[in-house]
Amino acid sequence: MHRCWLLLMVLAITQSLSGVDLLTHPALGMSVQQGNSKQRPVASRPIPSMKDGNELPPLPDPEKPDYNYDVLPQKKPNQVEPVYPKASIDANEQGRVILHVFLDSFGDVIDVKVHKSCGYKRLDEAALAAVKQWHYSPARRGSFATPSEILVPIRFIIREQG
Repeated sequence: MHRCWLLLMVLAITQSLSGVDLLTHPALGMSVQQGNSKQRPVASRPIPSMKDGNELPPLPDPEKPDYNYDVLPQKKPNQVEPVYPKASIDANEQGRVILHVFLDSFGDVIDVKVHKSCGYKRLDEAALAAVKQWHYSPARRGSFATPSEILVPIRFIIREQG
């Protein structure tokens, strides 16, 4: 939705600079119907209908997301690291938390859930708090950035200081 609005804004600006007619620009795939005082956009290519025997492609199933990315999201450098809770260190709590991270098409975290707990609530919460602040380069399908989901493991290990 935002890309379409941005495209229209850019085209509107270039229209005034280059004299290009905004409503007949090929990037929009539209033209203006002439001979009517109320001009309205008309699709320049046929729209498939059920009468023609063509079936519209099915809508994506939100319960079965498409995980086919050409480029996977990558964590950007210099992110907040999880803080090991002092109470967990004192209690010798260690383990690996696996988080299910939902990213938007800009690579920003929009939601995080515990996919697999390490068994200690404090460690799960510390991992969630850190990853909610992370930023990623977006996943891509072809040249288009796309929302994505990834699993992120966070390991909590107490090392002996010596």
